[in-house]
Formats: sequence, C-alpha cells, structure tokens
Amino acid sequence: MYASPRKLHSLNFSRASSGNGYGLHWDSPFMSLGRTELAFTLLLSDPEDFEGGELFLNFSPSIKIKLKAGQVIIYPFNVLNEVSEVLSGEMIVSIGWD
Repeated sequence: MYASPRKLHSLNFSRASSGNGYGLHWDSPFMSLGRTELAFTLLLSDPEDFEGGELFLNFSPSIKIKLKAGQVIIYPFNVLNEVSEVLSGEMIVSIGWD
C-alpha cells in the first residue's frame, strides 16, 4: 500500500523490556495538532535483541508481525492493535501519527 503523510503528530519513542506490552486498543483520531488518519510503528532495535513484542493488527484477516530493525509499518489509526508482551531483552520503537 501507499501512504503520503502530510505531517506527523506526537512522535514518540518507547522502550519495552521483559514483561511489558501494549494491550488491545485503537488510537484516537484527535491529536493536539489536529485530526489523524494514519499510525505508524518503526522498529529501532535489532529483533534478535528481544523475544516477543510482535505487533498484532486486527485487519480482516488479522496479522501478527515482527518487524526488522529500520522497518516501518503504517496503518489506519482506527485499526485495533496490540503489542504482545516482551518475553526477554528490550525492544525500542518509534511510534507516531499523521
């Protein structure tokens, strides 16, 4: 698919270590800088540095993905998503919205 974001809202960095994950949720369309349509996740860690931490996107059909370092996935803000628990090591990602 193709995306052409106009501007980024609330660029964040997140570190998840053993026992951490992000439960099933969907992102709000309203950000401090305006309305958003897209969300993204960029993996900054080497996937060999941690176990677990897969991204689940509740599309039809749903997908579960473990990105490679430097890979980004862009998806609609209103897709239910979840990051599975990191079982060992540490995962660092950048997340943001358009």
